[in-house]
Amino acid sequence: MKLVYSAQNALDAQLAVDVLNQRGIFSQVDGAYLQGGMGELPALGLIRVMVSDDDFIVASTVISSWEKGQLMDLPEISEKESSTPIERKADRSGMTGILNVITLLGVGCLVGVFATFMSLRSPVTYDGVDINGDGVLDEHWKYAGGRVSESTIDRNLDGKIDIKTSFDYYGIAKRTSADNNFDGVFETMYLYDNGNVSISKSDTNNDGFYDLVEDYSDDVLQRITVINAKTKTPAKVKYYSLGRLVRAEVDTNENGMLDTVYEYDALERVVATDSLPAD
Repeated sequence: MKLVYSAQNALDAQLAVDVLNQRGIFSQVDGAYLQGGMGELPALGLIRVMVSDDDFIVASTVISSWEKGQLMDLPEISEKESSTPIERKADRSGMTGILNVITLLGVGCLVGVFATFMSLRSPVTYDGVDINGDGVLDEHWKYAGGRVSESTIDRNLDGKIDIKTSFDYYGIAKRTSADNNFDGVFETMYLYDNGNVSISKSDTNNDGFYDLVEDYSDDVLQRITVINAKTKTPAKVKYYSLGRLVRAEVDTNENGMLDTVYEYDALERVVATDSLPAD
């Protein structure tokens, strides 16, 4: 496959695909869902319209003419309103033209559906970035049918993958596994809602139990819950506002019940303490 057009966005790419499809040239879009799917990636140069090597020369000519606005449009069919025989004959001629246009549109839709079907069945491909220029890809992107389906990243450039993200059918992140202390164990899991982190769970001592849970709203931290591995109940719940600790509820006697609340000032100093009522 060869690059025939670099699109500014997914809509721009689809317009190019439609132009090529109308002229019998099969094409596919690579990277259409990377924008917004991966925050670390640059926004430009990701969406590419690809064609087979055999179609490249003709496709390049079609795209060049399309960009210059030189492609021929379908003729417009005007509606006839006369009731005379001659005019009715003209009406029938016009209706024939309309039917031809509808037929062409139907064929175009079928071609588009077929192209989409074939695109989704295309082989899995890979791409990536060498962040430190050592000749080894530190960030990998896996594509299926022109859509990113998985990414892996070596954040500390030690040669080991420490974060893996899977994407849904639309190329939106749905789950991430992370090794945040770089010990070779993926101890943290992130779940997403509409592409934003909604919750993370961490096994801080690698005992197979998630003992630290973070809750987010639109990717903004709201609450951290520390869970007692023995009682499997919250030992402390900390509440945040714009990244600052404002309140905490604590189980001071480890009986599985949060019994004390602490309020904090702008410097996160305790300014008030109170007891929580027993449930």
